[in-house]
Amino acid sequence: AGTEGTMALAVPPAEATLRPRFGYEWSALRKEVDPSNTYGSRKIWAGLRLLGLEPEDLQPVTDSSVQVSEKIPDRERAESIRQQRLEIWQGLRKSRIEELQRTVEGLNDAEVRRYMKTTDSPMRAVRDEDLPEVEGLGDMADFRKMQQKRQEVKQAEAQRKAQQLAAQFLTEKKRMDDADAKIWALDKRMKENKIQQEAGYKQRAAVLAERAEKRQQGRDRADKDRADWEDECEANLEERLSKAKVKRTGLFSKEHLRAKLEEASYRRQVAFDQAVEIEEEMLKRLNSKRESLEERLEARRQRVSQEMQQRADSSRAAFQERQVKVYEMQQEWAENKLAQHNKFMDKLRTTQKAGKEFVTQRSRSCSDITARAQERWKGNHDKMNFSRDEDRTLLLARHQAAADRVEDQRELKLKCGIDVHSHLEVKEGTFGDLQRKRYRQITKARNAQTQALVLRVAENIAVDNAKDLGHKEMTRRRQQLAKDSLAFADQAEEGFQKIKRETDERKIVDVMTSLGFEMPKLPEEEEAAPVEKPRPAF
Repeated sequence: AGTEGTMALAVPPAEATLRPRFGYEWSALRKEVDPSNTYGSRKIWAGLRLLGLEPEDLQPVTDSSVQVSEKIPDRERAESIRQQRLEIWQGLRKSRIEELQRTVEGLNDAEVRRYMKTTDSPMRAVRDEDLPEVEGLGDMADFRKMQQKRQEVKQAEAQRKAQQLAAQFLTEKKRMDDADAKIWALDKRMKENKIQQEAGYKQRAAVLAERAEKRQQGRDRADKDRADWEDECEANLEERLSKAKVKRTGLFSKEHLRAKLEEASYRRQVAFDQAVEIEEEMLKRLNSKRESLEERLEARRQRVSQEMQQRADSSRAAFQERQVKVYEMQQEWAENKLAQHNKFMDKLRTTQKAGKEFVTQRSRSCSDITARAQERWKGNHDKMNFSRDEDRTLLLARHQAAADRVEDQRELKLKCGIDVHSHLEVKEGTFGDLQRKRYRQITKARNAQTQALVLRVAENIAVDNAKDLGHKEMTRRRQQLAKDSLAFADQAEEGFQKIKRETDERKIVDVMTSLGFEMPKLPEEEEAAPVEKPRPAF
């Protein structure tokens, strides 16, 4: 049965051949869920998959289909349990039908397609046949339209460029002719200008030669001055070298070096003696500072100890004074308390004595009233004791009767006034079965929703991949169009070069035809208006 159900849900059966168990026909369920025949079988079946239901779960519940155990001793109780179970099953079916109607109303075509692909298994891999054509997914239609629109724009741009090239052909030819005429005129002007330039060059060459001769004379004069300066510098250098030689002879002699060494030794000894004197003075100054610092520290230490002793003495005196004040206050408080207590005791004794005297005087006149009240109190007290004893006896009797009843029902297999078979029938047969049905429905609905979500994710991934491929195709087409445009431009340029070299009209038309152009015609120039002769003023 499980295999058949899985296969039936994997591929939606035809409406005519759908015959669920218990004899409940699919057409009857469809009429009940969709009376106006608005949604169709696929949408209703997808709604069942979404809710985790089977067609037999919506089978009408009749009195004969609900049975209870024959072990229930009380027939009335058994009938009550059966009616309760019948109402629960009917209410469950009604709620499922209403929920199915709301679910079917909110489903779209994509969700119907996904839920028709789900199975009873918790999870399975997505197969290629589970996904529809990419063109029918999501916004792929809009994406294709956008691609087509871009392609049309590119084609229109290419056509516009081609027409522009074709329209520029004759204009380019005319421009070239005009340019040739201008080049001829320019060559003529350049030849005349070249003659004038050559004359100017000759005149400028003469001026430059004269200037070069003057610069040569200046260089010769500068070379002579440089030679004289070098001779003078060489003489001065020789004189300085001779003087330095004489001076080195006197400086590096033995007598001179010995005198310099004795002078240096004397200077070192003087510097050492000065350093020793400075160090001794510094030691004396440091010792004097240390002694003065010790004297100041000792004086401060004695001053601080005296101040601390004075503070301690004053603190100790203040503490003793405070203790004396506290003792005096405690003594005063104790005396006041003792006086108040004595006053209270005197008043208490006086009041007790007065009260006893008052009671004695009143008891003499009210002895009869007191005796009657005591008798009345004693009677009420005895009555209350009797009533309490009677209530306790009744309570103990009820407890004993309950214990006896429990013992008696234990042998009869009764619990809380109900037999065990009735209890199990309600617990397991009614609510236990209801819980199992709901749990099975929730499990199937969760599995179906999970599979539908997986299919939706797979569809989104497929759409993204298709968009990537579309973008790559657009890029390829754009590159191809650019390549074609460049090739066309090169062909057009080659054709222009051929046209420039050709003078035959037929060959020019052949080149235009090979380029895919028609030989355009330039707009005729407007004839110049005839110039009117000036008329006399008078």
